[in-house]
Amino acid sequence: MEKPSARRQRSAANREVVKVVRKRKVLAGSLKHAPQPASVSEGPAPETPFAFSVGDWVTHKLFGPGVVMTVDGNKQEVKFTSVGIKWIIRDFLKAQS
Repeated sequence: MEKPSARRQRSAANREVVKVVRKRKVLAGSLKHAPQPASVSEGPAPETPFAFSVGDWVTHKLFGPGVVMTVDGNKQEVKFTSVGIKWIIRDFLKAQS
């Protein structure tokens, strides 16, 4: 007697799995036809308004004050008074006043 009910339970569970798989396929298919964002215009990326120069004193939230040694794009090599030389992304530095 238990075999038919166990079989029914398995088939009910299988039907639920099939429903989920079908729903995922429908969602995946709708993503294929989603509108694409407008293309980015050609040209240089906008720069941040302030770029550091070699010799500028800066402050980092964790490393404290330091002086810019080298500039490479948006990365600066900074010699900090507490931890030595580190490469830091410009966005994490503030000009020391």
